[in-house]
Amino acid sequence: MGYNQTNTLKGGEKIVERKSKFSKIIPMLIASFLLIVLFASLSLADSAYTQRLSGSDRIETAISISKHLYNHGGATAVVLARSDDFPDALAGAVLAAKMGGPLLLTPSTYLDPRTEDEMLRVLGVPTGSVTKTVYLLGGQMALSNDVMTAVEDAIPGAYVATRVAGANRFATAVEIARLIQDTTPTFFAIAYGYDFPDALAISPFFASGAASGNACAILLTRSDSLPTETANYLAETSSTVAWVAVIGGELAVSNNVMSEITQTVGWPVALRISGSNRYQTAIEVSKNMWGIDTTATTSTVMEWVFARGDTFPDALAGGTMQKPLLLTTTNSLQNDVKNYLLTIYPDGCA
Repeated sequence: MGYNQTNTLKGGEKIVERKSKFSKIIPMLIASFLLIVLFASLSLADSAYTQRLSGSDRIETAISISKHLYNHGGATAVVLARSDDFPDALAGAVLAAKMGGPLLLTPSTYLDPRTEDEMLRVLGVPTGSVTKTVYLLGGQMALSNDVMTAVEDAIPGAYVATRVAGANRFATAVEIARLIQDTTPTFFAIAYGYDFPDALAISPFFASGAASGNACAILLTRSDSLPTETANYLAETSSTVAWVAVIGGELAVSNNVMSEITQTVGWPVALRISGSNRYQTAIEVSKNMWGIDTTATTSTVMEWVFARGDTFPDALAGGTMQKPLLLTTTNSLQNDVKNYLLTIYPDGCA
């Protein structure tokens, strides 16, 4: 496989095309109007073009997103992540989309009753031979055995609870990828594993691809070296790799890591998508992955998802919405984001 080949990511009418030298990815989303979706703690004006999905805290916001996406009994799985820390959950939205369910949050030591209620609502009662699964992300330090026991006690006997975990955050991301990678070719995004913005910016795009039946997985790295767990998995899957997107600038993922990826996979598959800050990186993901640039019109995007960029929970759960995600500040639309939207919609969304 080389630069002169084209690799595609397809699902129904959705298509992502990767051309020579990673020149352009065409839009994955074709629709007819603009709807801005806002999460908790964002002080932005509601209007006919906005819908706020929120709750009194991060757990309720995740539940609100779940209710927006799934009717009673409409999910085939639930992905459960720790509510107060992000490492094991960074790739969780992609797994949730692949398995057909929401990403819900709970404290690490007990199953929050609100999360339990929503888990049972979306899973519904067993029918026929259908098996549904609750995936707990991370080891016992992330979600304790008490949480696992509570989940097992709560769900019907026909359903299954399983833990997806590795020895560290890098290994957990690999274990999530193993569950996703049941088709070829394989599409990887690699992001800095000790912070959340870059991984969460790419999460909805890869969630959309995974939901469409593609092998799309997020792997994590250190800033200056590729972790053994990530390198070994890239080597193991190298024959199926279509492309690798490194998300974030050189301070997040160094050029040395880019070189290690090339050496591991065996040919130069990696491209870098980055901006000067987390807000601009999310914009660059929108431009380069979703294909939404200054040539777009109001007929290009049906929904944008906005979440605050200085904390992880809302954007984490929002990745399951499978729509372009932009990060912003709490009390006003961040300037880079505002300017980006104005280039696309100079006359507004009416």
